[in-house]
Amino acid sequence: MDRTTATHEAGHAVARLLTAPMIGLPVADAVDRIDAGAAVCYGPMFSPSLERALKASMGEGTYSIDEVWRRVAKVGDSRERDTNMRAKMLVAVMGAAAEARLARLRDPTPVLHSYACGQDRVDFGRAAKVLSLEGSRALDAEAFYLAHAKALVARPAVWGAINAIAFELRDTGASMAGTTVASLAASHLVADQEMMALALPVDESAL
Repeated sequence: MDRTTATHEAGHAVARLLTAPMIGLPVADAVDRIDAGAAVCYGPMFSPSLERALKASMGEGTYSIDEVWRRVAKVGDSRERDTNMRAKMLVAVMGAAAEARLARLRDPTPVLHSYACGQDRVDFGRAAKVLSLEGSRALDAEAFYLAHAKALVARPAVWGAINAIAFELRDTGASMAGTTVASLAASHLVADQEMMALALPVDESAL
């Protein structure tokens, strides 16, 4: 895996680690794996309790991803659902923010809007829609979360965690288990408790 792709996926992975405590997910379970072949960071879709509520709503049927997102907007506790969506939005943009820092770009927006980040934009849009953020409000939310992600990757602890994962992905060229992701990032992230507390933005009044 090349350095740029590795850094991008590491950005997603670190965002999952940072937001896990906010959605009641053990940090060790925040990432399932980073698939080197597909260049995708996989992890739980939602918090454990929201996933249980979604499963109860769906029963034993098979549903499209669009139907899953329609249903998740109606299940569980509203506060928990909102926190899950905010976490999803940060995860979606963090790869672009990490890639932009690597390229020394001031604005990560062109990276997020590139062809390669199409799925990231879809993921962001689905979460934003659950929060009733569409049209210009969704664009405002995108700018808000990109700015927050940019600030996070500028922190030495976060950038150190991203690099630790990215270098391993680049050097081995192999997929990485979630436990390895968490282990590589741990020594960096525990050194910045303030950052852990600020992982999710709290002032969204502009949206």
